[in-house]
Amino acid sequence: GQLGINYYVYIRGLSPQLTGTASLVALFITAVTTPILGMVADKYRLPVFGRRHLFLFFLPPLIALSLLMLFSPPAGLTGNALFGWLLGWMILMKVVTPPFLNAYLAIGPEIIPKYHDRNILMSLNHLVEIFAGVGLLAILYATVFAVKEHDGVKYPSGLYNPHNYTVAIPISATVLFVCCEACAIYLFRFVPHLRSSKVGEKKAFTKTELGEFLSTLKAILRFRPFWPLFIASAVQGIFGGLGEIISLLTALWFWQLKPTSLAVLQLTWV
Repeated sequence: GQLGINYYVYIRGLSPQLTGTASLVALFITAVTTPILGMVADKYRLPVFGRRHLFLFFLPPLIALSLLMLFSPPAGLTGNALFGWLLGWMILMKVVTPPFLNAYLAIGPEIIPKYHDRNILMSLNHLVEIFAGVGLLAILYATVFAVKEHDGVKYPSGLYNPHNYTVAIPISATVLFVCCEACAIYLFRFVPHLRSSKVGEKKAFTKTELGEFLSTLKAILRFRPFWPLFIASAVQGIFGGLGEIISLLTALWFWQLKPTSLAVLQLTWV
């Protein structure tokens, strides 16, 4: 998001056009892989992990790794080579993150039978996610990114100090990995109680199931009410992303706010 654009454009010198293109390509690939992996999580049950827990256990290391590598390009990479590095690791992150979130969110309704209780659980879950994400970013702004100088070089803001990213990103990746795995371990106790899928315990797709998936996808695309919702979601995502980037640039360049002030703004937003 904000930190990625700032890192690649202002620190590594990659053009904004290539940086935005990498994000766009990754999103298009995710649009194809997410429903396929979602069908795998829904229909296939393994003897030990049951449904979805395979994703909950084994995707967090890939998410953390992609985050680390995304902000750790070799020093000599520039231009198209740097774009390739950004594109590759961004694709991995975008591909593996939605299946984990989908599997995590899908388990809630299965372990809580009552509708009212499910609503309370998911509402609390959403609040915790917001406070945790914004809180971690605020802490990093107030501490790590408050440092402007490194090895005798003074930067206009701690957000332009490359050394700060070598501290902040490993912390973020570690927190992400620990929280995701702790969640997977806690939810593992519910595996014996999750409902079995109609497909049984198959581990691979058949041609018939792939055909059913494509038929369902075609039916969705032909369903007219789907398109207004899709377009509205796309527009919201585009302007939401632009708003995040513009707000950071405005805070840094126009208002010339310090990272500590950004931390306060993050907490105010919550």
